[in-house]
Amino acid sequence: EGLIDTVGGKGTFVASPNLDFLREKRVAQVEGKLREAMKEAEAAGIAPRDLKQMLDLLLEPDHA
Repeated sequence: EGLIDTVGGKGTFVASPNLDFLREKRVAQVEGKLREAMKEAEAAGIAPRDLKQMLDLLLEPDHA
């Protein structure tokens, strides 16, 4: 996962964080949670447009 760097003749060192990799990992986690929310909403009979409205409300600055 790019956590260590090996330099010949010098040794093995902790790598600098790969920010792109870390961001992609976090994005995948968020997508997974959104998919779970979609499944829960469907099971509860919440229409996709209503779910979108809920998300839009949560994204407003006063709900942060």
